[in-house]
Amino acid sequence: MILWLTLLLSIGAPYQKEAQKKEMATVIVYHQRGYSSTRFDLWLDNIPLAKPLRRNSSVTFQVPAGEISLLTKVRVKSPFLRNNHYLINVEAGNTYYLKADLEYVFPATRLSLEVSNSQEYAKVEARLEKIVISTGRSSKEHD
Repeated sequence: MILWLTLLLSIGAPYQKEAQKKEMATVIVYHQRGYSSTRFDLWLDNIPLAKPLRRNSSVTFQVPAGEISLLTKVRVKSPFLRNNHYLINVEAGNTYYLKADLEYVFPATRLSLEVSNSQEYAKVEARLEKIVISTGRSSKEHD
């Protein structure tokens, strides 16, 4: 009986992991060109993810389905640099691509995020330093 239960649990474990993975969404933020953005950090729900968000890099992380808050935050105090805040609704099992680019709005500069897609990301992926970040959040924590 114990052997049978152990066998059932070991067979069910991969399915549980797959189900848990499907409850999560993947977000990829990439910054490929322009001047250095070392003055900007990427924050997720008030937690720093990439300090700094470097040029020619991508940051990949998983989050529970629902609304997330992303912030491109200025590292230095300057009247010419601004934060950008985004609220994004993500669905489980989907991958979201966000392209980071410096935006110049006189007299300020900010790091903006715009929605991209897998085809655009694939064009530059080979040139990017890839950073995978574990947010330590599960879908149960987000509810």
